[in-house]
Amino acid sequence: MVDKRAPTLPSKYDGKADITSWISSMRSYFEVMRTPQEDRSMIMGTNTEPAVRNHIELQVVVARYARIDLTDWLKVTLVRTLEDLLLDWYQDEHAALKARLKLEALKGQTWRSSMQALEQHLTGLFTTPDLGMTDVSCMDVVMGVTPKEYLSLLALKDHATWRELMKDLVDLEAKDLARRKKAPVAGGKPHRKWFGGSNQLALHDHWEADDQSYTDDLPLDDDLEPDSDTGCSTSAIECDRKDDEKLNAFRKTASNKGPNRGSEIEIIEGSAPPKGCVYRMGQGELEELRRQIDDMIDRGWIRPSESEFGAPVLFVPKKGDKLRMCIGYHGLSRITRKNAYPLPRIDDLLDAAGGCKVFSKIDLKSGYHQIEVDPSDQHKTAFKTRDGLYEFIVMPFGLTNAPATFQSLMDKVLRHQLNRFVVVYFDDILIFSKSMEEHVKHLEEVLQVLKDDQLHLNLEKSEFGRDSVIYLGHRLSASGLEPEATKVEVIRNWPQPANVRELRSLLGLASYYRKFVPKFSVIAHPLSRLTSKNVAYAWCEKCETAFQALKEVLVSPPVLRIADPNLTFVVTTDASQFGIGAVLQQDDGDGLRPLKYYSKRMPSHKVATSTYMRELYALREAFTHWKHYLLGRHFKVYSDHQTLQWIKTQTDLSPTLTRWLHDIDVFNFELKHKKGCYNRVADALSRHPQYLTCLVDSYDLRRKLKEDLVEHTAKDPDLTPILEQLKADPNSQPDFHECEGLVFRRYGKFDHLCVPNHAPLRTHFLDLAHGRSGHFGFEKTYGSLLQQFDWPGIKGSAQKFIVECKVCQRIKVHRHKPYGLLRPLPIPNGPGESISIDFTNMGKVSEAGNSQVMVTVDRFSKFLNLIPLPPHAPTELVIEEFHQQYILQSGVPKTIVSDRDTRFISKDWKDFTSQIYDIKLNRTSSRHPEANGLAEEIN
Repeated sequence: MVDKRAPTLPSKYDGKADITSWISSMRSYFEVMRTPQEDRSMIMGTNTEPAVRNHIELQVVVARYARIDLTDWLKVTLVRTLEDLLLDWYQDEHAALKARLKLEALKGQTWRSSMQALEQHLTGLFTTPDLGMTDVSCMDVVMGVTPKEYLSLLALKDHATWRELMKDLVDLEAKDLARRKKAPVAGGKPHRKWFGGSNQLALHDHWEADDQSYTDDLPLDDDLEPDSDTGCSTSAIECDRKDDEKLNAFRKTASNKGPNRGSEIEIIEGSAPPKGCVYRMGQGELEELRRQIDDMIDRGWIRPSESEFGAPVLFVPKKGDKLRMCIGYHGLSRITRKNAYPLPRIDDLLDAAGGCKVFSKIDLKSGYHQIEVDPSDQHKTAFKTRDGLYEFIVMPFGLTNAPATFQSLMDKVLRHQLNRFVVVYFDDILIFSKSMEEHVKHLEEVLQVLKDDQLHLNLEKSEFGRDSVIYLGHRLSASGLEPEATKVEVIRNWPQPANVRELRSLLGLASYYRKFVPKFSVIAHPLSRLTSKNVAYAWCEKCETAFQALKEVLVSPPVLRIADPNLTFVVTTDASQFGIGAVLQQDDGDGLRPLKYYSKRMPSHKVATSTYMRELYALREAFTHWKHYLLGRHFKVYSDHQTLQWIKTQTDLSPTLTRWLHDIDVFNFELKHKKGCYNRVADALSRHPQYLTCLVDSYDLRRKLKEDLVEHTAKDPDLTPILEQLKADPNSQPDFHECEGLVFRRYGKFDHLCVPNHAPLRTHFLDLAHGRSGHFGFEKTYGSLLQQFDWPGIKGSAQKFIVECKVCQRIKVHRHKPYGLLRPLPIPNGPGESISIDFTNMGKVSEAGNSQVMVTVDRFSKFLNLIPLPPHAPTELVIEEFHQQYILQSGVPKTIVSDRDTRFISKDWKDFTSQIYDIKLNRTSSRHPEANGLAEEIN
């Protein structure tokens, strides 16, 4: 029977209803059903109509998730990312207008790329909400841009929809490509379009029109395109038709060839040309290699070579079971003179966009390949394959000077716009403005410069007129700066590092966003310590805690304001014996907002000798770290240490403080006192209790710890009955009381927490009382526990914990005498020199009244002598019988080996053997009878 009161899944989204209301209803459904976060994206993505799902699949391809199933993509995608994708498309009131403008621009053009690319491009336009195009109109667009030779071959076939026509075009193109590969030319060799002429750079456009129309470059094959740190979707500029015509005008005049931008490769004198080997490849790799080489030859990027140089070629796997061809230019890089052109700091690039509200991002299409290698140096780029030797005409990836060369080119091309409204990092160009009108002018200026220098764009990866963009791993918007969601998701799903290499990769990615995280250095300290040279890689509980804490703070980081040079900077600092903390802020009218966080562990105890030194050290380090913001301007400083207000009036200072004051004195600041209770941010950055040296007498039950205590208290077989009785009748157990699911036991005026029988919880409290409280001995640790906690066997638990404490075993001094050295007994030189003796009980009394036997064995000859003794033979009788029945018959031995029987360790026995006969006694250690093996074996 169906429960009609149960919440139902909202109806599938068809692209026509209000997207905001539908997302809100889905969120409500998830909250009511308590759907796990990792399942929400899958449910939302599949609860859509086919047309919407087709759009999502298209965006997945555009975002460079090629060859990944939509279901697999939804499994690894945050629901927030999916919501943003749907909102960007279905909430844009200008989306239909932009699509119509793009379709209008297609008129009169002939598509010169693949039919698959055309199908993808048109699908994205035809599925735009409220476009209002009929099937006939869509068919007209397809037929208008399709090459005439393809249409003539399909003239006799009827097509009901444009999708049927596109399917036949894709099939026809595939057959045509297969036929061309098989078609021989003169000489029996397959036809290839070799590069010829004056070695000029050839760039092929996708569009070719009879009236010299504009070109619209689509992305290259993914195997030939370098990875970018930004995944951008296609976007049109949010401006009127006039502004869109300006962009079209830029496209219209784009040329097929760029200017002669030569990249030189200067070799160190006396260096021999490096020669790599030809690596063996599987059949699949060979086919992929030939395909990529043919493609690069057709594009005019490489040509056959007869060079004495030769770098090796290999493949590395990529997403979607693809292969990336890599050329090992490490040999060439070693003998190349290095270009020291500086690369920009990413923080400086992001700061330049402060206060802006409109952004555009331009991505250059195969940027490196738009630079030609100097003709005299092209032979140095040669690489070896099984099919022959080839050399690059354009600048390849992997050259040591390629990044500096490309950055230098971009800085020269955009030198008049840089840092005014443009920043450039390699082929990623960011344009930022404070208004849309201003942005259109800036964009037109940049596009004109790029057109004049004939730099081609990748429009599929470019974004125009956005209120926020992803740039260099950050999301830039008018509200500030935040980490890119996909990078944060990678950190959130990062598995536990198995070795130092994996840990360094994690810390490298996390450190890139450390400015968003208060007390980052303190949180990551246990992990950073594992990367040190002389530290063994051992993943402990502290490492796991730091690992999870680092994930948690990076998953929901604050939005940082971008620095505005027109506003006053405010620096707030604090220091403790553990480290220093600081926050850089500005007041934008809505109160102080953070720009950056900074934290650092205290380098040594010498710095932390006094509070004054610590606070002054915090000021010096914060000023130095943010010198590029603070130097040359007036700013405010808040500190909770009152004496710092008179730092410039001190006369008698140590050399260290004098140097620090000299470093601080170059800054123009106003210092104000701020009480610690109001200085919470910087205080939290510095006061992290990594090491406590006082006795813990109070414990803070944090939320997670309290939840665990409540959970396991309810499961504990001893505490559960008490808890149930107390909930039913609080007076039923006079020695106990209940509070928020926890049980406390009364001892006089004090209440002790009853800790359930759960090993991690008890270990946690033992560690608080011992490991984090100075590693005191048993008495202090046990006393500290008894003041707060109670559980059966608490004394034994404390003793065992202290005995097993690795720190105490390694560091603490042992005050008992050292044990004697263990060594084997020496072999006697002859008979009668050394004997082994022992007592054995026969279990019954003989007629003479004897039940014991003193076994005496010669350790050299193995001669056995048995001496009978009564059941309770005292030491005096043992001495007398040994003297009569052994010494007088066999002689005096030099050594006697025995155990620690009371008669053998008595004073009378020692006097008899040592003082009278000068016999050396060798007694075995306790509980080790095997040391006296001869006598024991007889027993």
